Amino acid sequence: MKDTKTRVLLIEDDQIDQMAFKRFVKAENLSYDYIIAGSVSEAKSVLDSEKFDIVILDYLLGDGTAFDLFDSIIDTPMIFATGVGDEELAVKAMKGGAYDYLVKDSGRNYLKVLPVTVENAINHNKAKRELEEKTRQLESVLDSTGDAIAMFDLKGGLLFANRWYQKMFEFTDQQLREMSTEQMRQQMKEFFQEPDLFDAAENSFLANPEKVFEDVTELKLSERRMVYRFTAPVRDAEENVVGRILVYRDISKELELDQMKAEVSRLRAELEMEYAFDNLIGKSRKMREMFALMQQVLESDITVLIQGESGTGKELVAKALHFNSLRKKGPFIPVNCAAIPENLIESEFFGHERGAFTGANTRRIGKFEAANKGTIFLDEIGEMPHFLQAKLLRVLQEREIQRVGGTAIIPVDVRIISATNKDLSAAMKAGEFREDLFYRLATFPILIPPLKERRDDIPLLAEHFLKKYTARMSKPIKGISAKALQMLVSYDWPGNVRELENAIERATLLEASAMLQASNLPPQIHSAHPQIYTSTPENDQTTFLQILSLEDAEKQAIVQALKATGNNIQQSAKALGIGRATLYRKLDKYRLLENRSPENL
Repeated sequence: MKDTKTRVLLIEDDQIDQMAFKRFVKAENLSYDYIIAGSVSEAKSVLDSEKFDIVILDYLLGDGTAFDLFDSIIDTPMIFATGVGDEELAVKAMKGGAYDYLVKDSGRNYLKVLPVTVENAINHNKAKRELEEKTRQLESVLDSTGDAIAMFDLKGGLLFANRWYQKMFEFTDQQLREMSTEQMRQQMKEFFQEPDLFDAAENSFLANPEKVFEDVTELKLSERRMVYRFTAPVRDAEENVVGRILVYRDISKELELDQMKAEVSRLRAELEMEYAFDNLIGKSRKMREMFALMQQVLESDITVLIQGESGTGKELVAKALHFNSLRKKGPFIPVNCAAIPENLIESEFFGHERGAFTGANTRRIGKFEAANKGTIFLDEIGEMPHFLQAKLLRVLQEREIQRVGGTAIIPVDVRIISATNKDLSAAMKAGEFREDLFYRLATFPILIPPLKERRDDIPLLAEHFLKKYTARMSKPIKGISAKALQMLVSYDWPGNVRELENAIERATLLEASAMLQASNLPPQIHSAHPQIYTSTPENDQTTFLQILSLEDAEKQAIVQALKATGNNIQQSAKALGIGRATLYRKLDKYRLLENRSPENL
């Protein structure tokens, strides 16, 4: 059977105190297996050969003091039990590693608290060892990531730095112990290509400790190095912010944004979610912002107003909201308010009873009844006749309808999603649209950006439509030529996604080669870009200087933007319709950083 007794070493030179301890252990029936050492030398000899759970020691020991034994007592909790009631000595003992400091009294009353103190000291030491082991494991994990990781308190003081962080900023262990927060900050600042931006970022971190920040910046080392910087709050068990974690990742080689964000999400739980809804396609910032809004309303019945230019895909958004919602098993009923004759629109919406009007030979169920337990999509809501707007407002308020020619009140359980390409604010001012109805419909507005404001998505959409129509027409077209892609990306697309799809369908039908060529794009695109291609007088055939891959076309566009802006990153990113961090990653990907001057970074 395993021995469960507590191994105790009592270091005490006073025989009376030794006897008092023995009597107390026996009287209290304590499960102690103890050894008593009467001097420093005897204690050292015992400690060399024995292991103990707890050491109880007096301060003055004849041939020395308790402090002479501290180097011999390793990983074992200590309790001072001494007649010297000196506060300065007690502080020194606690700083030296003692768990507690008990003062002996003439009646030996300190022994009464000794068993509890021993148990607490052993438990504390056990917990400390477990914490130290977990800390060692965590440090090992953080060191193995290859990322420079540090943790700071709310005042900017360094709490922890892994070896990669120390290596990146050339900190020694001694410096980390002795340098002030400001000294550390100044040393780190010298490593950045843009020190002013480093200061601004640090100030933002300190001013907004609950926020998550990320950016891409460049270090000023012997080899130019791009790093992804990420910082997020660290919270305690009560969800209070107690500090922040800071991560620097070297992204100079083989940069893959999706992989990078997936890895960082491990540190902050969720850096960024990308949403996909049915046939909606987009990776641009504006589309991701729209997807995030859509995600927020999937599990509610809130009334949604979708706004956007013609051809942006308002019905696709409405369908995505329905078929990803809790009502997805119910019907989705689309109604084009602009396509129904005014004399029939009320019947179309609410149905009619037999004989309600000339030609009403049978009872007819309206769109709202048909959409019960599902969603009704009111497209082109801005074209709804003014007289019907009041009736629609009643449906929104009461959730009930009345068929034309009928008297029965029919409850309907529908979610209403409406859409318009019209400026409803202007229509309200002109008296064409009811203000109360607008605010009912626009409880949760979603704006679809026009294609010209999300040019990043044009290559993605073009490839999608090309695959669709090459499969439908059995055409062996493998891709889109660089010139054609350049024309597609730079065209403003007044008809938006619908116009782009029609353009790709037409070009696919006309194309006879393995690549979709610019010559087969619609005339209006050529009119906007006459310089994109030329025709030879001899055979009137379109001549292309080179057929480029999509990556080469992207690289060429970046080079042209840099040349046009004098290598200004901010202006180039704006001209290309992408973020500054995205441009930095693409510059590194295509090795375009080497020849750029530092002042433009």
